[in-house]
Amino acid sequence: MEGISFSQEEKKKVWEGPYTVHAYEVGTHISAPLTIVCNYLQDAAWHHAQILQLGYKALLEENKNWVLARLSIEMNRYPLWGEQITVRTWPKGTERLFALRDFEIIDGSGKRIGAAASAWVIVDTQSKRPQRPDPYFENMPLVPNRHALNSFPQKLPPVEQADREAVFRVRYTDLDMHNHVNNAKYIEWVLNGYSAEEHERMTISAIQINFLSEAVYGDEVLMKMERTEREGCVFVHSAQNIARGNEIFRARVQWTRTEKSDEKKTESQ
Repeated sequence: MEGISFSQEEKKKVWEGPYTVHAYEVGTHISAPLTIVCNYLQDAAWHHAQILQLGYKALLEENKNWVLARLSIEMNRYPLWGEQITVRTWPKGTERLFALRDFEIIDGSGKRIGAAASAWVIVDTQSKRPQRPDPYFENMPLVPNRHALNSFPQKLPPVEQADREAVFRVRYTDLDMHNHVNNAKYIEWVLNGYSAEEHERMTISAIQINFLSEAVYGDEVLMKMERTEREGCVFVHSAQNIARGNEIFRARVQWTRTEKSDEKKTESQ
């Protein structure tokens, strides 16, 4: 699939940068896992926000901060060890309290191998309350009519009846510079809910995640997983802070069988 064909005027509003998949980033499939892809996306968003003078330091001067609220990622394939990819990102506008930003991941031949849509919230660092983003977007160079995915990241349903559960504590290495659990770590928690055999047989083709509340060092977390579509191989996840009783995040994961799995299935027939 080809990437979006932007007009010359639109290209001025799109940030793009190269990322090389390093040996220390790859997993057992010799490719960048979903957590690393998420890091690339967040890094690209950070760079563009800096250029637009709405980055971390600029907002912190006003006692504000960006918080990722919803994220949807779809992957056709994952970039391989040593491969150089390009991440494109652009702001699309606002939807209620959300600031919208899309992404494309392009390989060396110009093919799109992944795409994402995200919804961010500007939060007051003192009151912890979300702020209306509209004043910050009055003069923002937007690309509102170019959609990386077909839909806005939606509110996800809760886990109704868990098939699997796990309890663990937030570790020091889960934390970011704000002393909260990093967004990519939530995705790591989701991935760790599956066995090595499942990861060998399948790969994640799409994930949606709602970030609902913060988690900090020492929090005891209950992770719940439920399979909602047998044929489509779709699971929903929920992480709950046991002490406070509130949800930390919800996720929906869609898997597809790997080529290795299909080969083994053919051999056994």
